[in-house]
Amino acid sequence: MKSVLAPLDGSPFSERALPVAAWMAGRLGGGLSPVSALDSEDERAARSVVAATACGPSPA
Repeated sequence: MKSVLAPLDGSPFSERALPVAAWMAGRLGGGLSPVSALDSEDERAARSVVAATACGPSPA
């Protein structure tokens, strides 16, 4: 498996699912690809904070 796709819609459910998706990706030897459709740059920044809090910062 190359990647686990984790859809983020801003809901509490999707935020709680993100660490599970990260765990699955690690166990299966794949990467984590969070996907989200955003309306604004502010929304992108807010969701990036949620993702970093749930899974740690993305690798550089």
